Amino acid sequence: MSPDQPNWGPPRPPQQPPYQQQWSPQQPPYQQQWQQLPPPPPGPGPRRGLLIGILVGGLIFAILATVGTYLFVQSRDDTAAAPTPTSSTKSSVEPSSSPSPTAGRPEKLDAVVSALTSAGFACSDSLTEPVLVVRCFAEPALSDGDQVVTLQAQDDAVTYAHLKVDTFDQADETTKLYQAAMTAVTSTLLPPADAAILRTSKEREPRIGWGKARQSHGDGNTRHDLTLTAKGTSPKILLDGQTKATVAKVTQAARSKGFTCKVKPDIHVTACSQTRGTEVYSIDSYSICGTAQEQKGYCDTVGGNASWVNAYVGFGKTVNEAMVARILAHLQLTADLALGESSAEVRQWIGDHLDGKAHHTDLAGVHLAILPGSGGRGHAGNNPNIVSLEVEGIRAY
Repeated sequence: MSPDQPNWGPPRPPQQPPYQQQWSPQQPPYQQQWQQLPPPPPGPGPRRGLLIGILVGGLIFAILATVGTYLFVQSRDDTAAAPTPTSSTKSSVEPSSSPSPTAGRPEKLDAVVSALTSAGFACSDSLTEPVLVVRCFAEPALSDGDQVVTLQAQDDAVTYAHLKVDTFDQADETTKLYQAAMTAVTSTLLPPADAAILRTSKEREPRIGWGKARQSHGDGNTRHDLTLTAKGTSPKILLDGQTKATVAKVTQAARSKGFTCKVKPDIHVTACSQTRGTEVYSIDSYSICGTAQEQKGYCDTVGGNASWVNAYVGFGKTVNEAMVARILAHLQLTADLALGESSAEVRQWIGDHLDGKAHHTDLAGVHLAILPGSGGRGHAGNNPNIVSLEVEGIRAY
């Protein structure tokens, strides 16, 4: 490994980043406050009963003694039948740390997700309204482009699948990944005869009995696209995804952390930056509703939250544990701002995937992407001294 390369990923040739950012030194780094989850509520305790008999002489004494004996035995039986606070009983009242991935999914959808997972994709439930949407991303992702499978389910049936696998110049990897995704989806979703047709057909719209199919392949095998729509249905087009915070709130919070912010009205971006020694940190947020009055009608319809909030970190040639901790804290802070609150689940995902590779997921109602090298928004790059986190609204189609 070259001494100029950070130690969390494979060596890559240095490349001038595609953007030039103006940075200015600011106050010392912020201190990140970690939230602690409250302890789970205690489990139910055993019940106790108390039998008090008042013994009186004579015939009354005999009668009460008989009845009292019966009630005493019955009370002990009831107590023995009550649930004890075992580990299985406690689990029913404690929040699950890893909810079942199959909850609420149709059986066929679960089968497709399982096949895609085996093919090297990581899947999550992206949306539940107006239809159930599951998106699966290559894990890890290729360094640029999109490698995603979108699935929609209505009335307990999978009605739509969209496979999109493309890169700039990685033809072999792109084709191999597409073939794996296509085989996983068609072999579990379609009848065998339809799956066989799609494996060999070169037609743009192959005829299949399950429904409609449309495919395209181009740009020297760096772009592959396949859509499948069940007979008698149509996909829901979901395009207006947003984050959970406005640009104004993100900017205000960034300034409170010592960032200098500048509005760029021509591109509808507010860019905030801070320099700490040799490290440069930024938080950029975008919303056409925040800077363009001519879009008022559109913004009144979709709301004014940021479409995306991105974090960039530029750092020196040597990466140590302290620097990685600072970078992680900055990426987690940016996610908190985009969500309008701190999410332990999102913070954990970021920490688990800060490894020098590209990763994508849908979580907490937004799309998250960690992109080393920063080849521009939506893409990783070749500069070994930059890493970025993108938080954007889900746009599943």
